[in-house]
Amino acid sequence: MDEVIDCSRATQHIWAHHRILPEWVHEACNDIDRVILDPDPSSHIRQMSGAWVHKTLGTVPDMPTVTVITAAGPAAGEFLGEAGDSVRAATEPAWDLCWYVVADDDDPGQVATIAQAARDAGADRVWSNASRLWAGASRNRALAHVTTDFVVCLDADDLLTRQAPGAWAAAHAASPGTWSAFEVIDLHSDGTRSHHAQAWPDGPVARRAWADHYAATGHHPAHPISVLWPTDLLIGLGGWAAAPAGADASPILAASAAGPGYHLNVATHLYRRHPGQTTSQATRDAIGPAWQDALRLATRRADILSR
Repeated sequence: MDEVIDCSRATQHIWAHHRILPEWVHEACNDIDRVILDPDPSSHIRQMSGAWVHKTLGTVPDMPTVTVITAAGPAAGEFLGEAGDSVRAATEPAWDLCWYVVADDDDPGQVATIAQAARDAGADRVWSNASRLWAGASRNRALAHVTTDFVVCLDADDLLTRQAPGAWAAAHAASPGTWSAFEVIDLHSDGTRSHHAQAWPDGPVARRAWADHYAATGHHPAHPISVLWPTDLLIGLGGWAAAPAGADASPILAASAAGPGYHLNVATHLYRRHPGQTTSQATRDAIGPAWQDALRLATRRADILSR
């Protein structure tokens, strides 16, 4: 049986704030109450009806542009094809979306293989690292070349959902110029899915709220990989942490400390869980104290920006 995600909370939120949203969002609300996700991730990307996305984006003048950045490490090759399919499935005629990939490995032969896999998967630009730089520094290489209005991360083993552009558009319309966070759905190796528990309702996120929640609980209120970043804000914050861990935590904690954001409980990413992922417990154990040091630095930066 297909898994059904009830997006009515997001719909109700959009309607409740109709005075600050343009007419094209009002028209789209009739079509987004329920989104069908096929249990097979590849068929989900191809087959999910994107009627509300088409309707949303088809009437938007001057839609902001987005660059999707992927740091592709040693285990990336087998997943890049599906990642590329998901990027193409999320691309709409009125939404200017491009995909940058950075091949990241110590082995020159493996780097070449990853880079070729990225080109085969349809990446618009590809860079190859001379040595392993990890996700944060790799993404920053691509960030230096971004000319679009917004940036979003896509790990090489993850997928964008078909409704991602519509969710980005709704958040941007409701809160222009701020960072926005969304829902992430875990995709397990057996094909099953599970949801991250959301700590927040839909709507504006006050300055320091994310950073304060993390300081109090040790957990992010939404997955930081989901954040849609205004490019200038992300660059102004220094990009992602150039560390073997905590790359996503650093900029969102800093952004929360520096200003407000927005949260919309719509899934934009399928987050693949597998033994080789860099956020697995085995990887954290291998990295050792560097993991906690990266998070400690991110927290200190947020504290300074909160003053």
